Amino acid sequence: MLTLAASTRVFLHRGVVDFRKSHDGLAAIVRAELAQEPLSGAIFVFINRRRDRVKLLQWDGNGLWLHYRRLECGTFRPIMFELRTNGFISRAELADR
Repeated sequence: MLTLAASTRVFLHRGVVDFRKSHDGLAAIVRAELAQEPLSGAIFVFINRRRDRVKLLQWDGNGLWLHYRRLECGTFRPIMFELRTNGFISRAELADR
């Protein structure tokens, strides 16, 4: 389980992402589509088309972390990705999925 400080901001990328992208590709999406700085310390959430995988991009002050989760069965709840625009979500919303 990922533990987040109360001050950590979480941003959701609403669209699907090619999961062949790694640190640099996802950081470029953060800059271009979310209009945020990937080195800000915030967490940026990305989902694949089937909604069975999620990537989190996070700067820790020394380098970029790429957290990756693959569900063995089922999918992430669609409301998290279909009803919101790109932008800020709460830590509770991230943990609830």
